[in-house]
Amino acid sequence: LRMSAVIILQRAFELVNPRCSCVTPNPKGPRPIPFIDVFFADAMCSLSKVFFDWGMLWHLASHFPEPVPPSTHAILIPSICAAIPYLIRARQCLIMHTVGRIKNDPKRY
Repeated sequence: LRMSAVIILQRAFELVNPRCSCVTPNPKGPRPIPFIDVFFADAMCSLSKVFFDWGMLWHLASHFPEPVPPSTHAILIPSICAAIPYLIRARQCLIMHTVGRIKNDPKRY
């Protein structure tokens, strides 16, 4: 159980760790995304409803014991939490497209 938790945390860190830096570009270009990172990000996309629920729970807990005031951030915070996996996956696709363009890969989409 401990080993699986360590692996999940390592994979989550790799998703957040930027592989291409816009501030200090790597002379070799961005590194390709490993398949396990793509697989993990796709699994996170499948769980985006759970991330929305966690965002809603976090938002409700931040206002406890008072009721949540009706405002835009009542839906904005959970929606941002649900969008995080899709943003990570989109970043992966952009990096892989850039890698394909640099390598002149005819099969890049």
